[in-house]
Amino acid sequence: MIRAICLNPNIDRSYRIDSFVPGMQYKRMVPEITAGGKGVNVARACSCLGQRAVLYCFTGGANGRALVSEMSRYCDMIRNVEIEGNSRETINIIDRTSGKETEIVEKGPSVSHEQFEHLFSLLEREIVNGDIVVCSGATIEGAPDDVYAQISAICVHKGAHCLLDTNGAVLHRSIGGHYAMWKPNQNELAELAGSSPSCDPCTVLSQIERIEGLDSSDVLVSLGAEGGMLVNHEGSYLAEVPDVPVVSTIGCGDSVVAGYAVAMVQGMSVEERLRFSMACGVVNSASTGIAMIDRNDVDAVFKEIRIRKI
Repeated sequence: MIRAICLNPNIDRSYRIDSFVPGMQYKRMVPEITAGGKGVNVARACSCLGQRAVLYCFTGGANGRALVSEMSRYCDMIRNVEIEGNSRETINIIDRTSGKETEIVEKGPSVSHEQFEHLFSLLEREIVNGDIVVCSGATIEGAPDDVYAQISAICVHKGAHCLLDTNGAVLHRSIGGHYAMWKPNQNELAELAGSSPSCDPCTVLSQIERIEGLDSSDVLVSLGAEGGMLVNHEGSYLAEVPDVPVVSTIGCGDSVVAGYAVAMVQGMSVEERLRFSMACGVVNSASTGIAMIDRNDVDAVFKEIRIRKI
């Protein structure tokens, strides 16, 4: 079973504008509205790949109800804890001319100690041996600083596999947990290593080695258009991806994580896991949907990705 954690989900409102100029008025715009948040995106992408997940989240208000209603089409079960306030919104402005994306992210509501403990008790009761638990995205005000490290401890105790995809202060607070896979992009990896972003495999390896305290069996580094790199005890693998017209990068990282989780469930080899997860990211980048990837498209791109052991 894949269990996706999304502590601070949101409603995504995306606007696609030609030659966007700050300060201008854009009238009569019709947004694309979807449930969002990294864990929500992971759950949706898993469903598109044929592996429905259980979604754990805090929701509140009209936005929270809309989120649960939409995600009920994709998830086997939604374990949401209702909270006060309204679940946050995120505004995405996608400039179709330049390809640049502008994102405005609300802070969102907070949770009480009792509400967090309720969600945590659900996880402790429901996670079982062999599960894949995905911890991704921002945490929520009121949750413990090291919430993902705590969830990883449950996974270790239950024999489950914890995947981590977060950044900034939340990532620093997650150090101390044990993860089956950690997925930084090149910027997040460089920030944690105290250096400059790079796609050079030797530099990426050096950056991974400089990070102290983060215990992860697999490290999957997203390298954007250059593909990705997977490092574990079996070796280091570089994935070269085909060049496709990029429509939007929103949800690409989440699609990569979903692909990796599904590949684990399906018992794929190390190289196949890397190839499959990268194919998911490529397909998402060429789509207008957020983490709404087609399995047939993924299988087609899968065949085009080259893996090189380095």
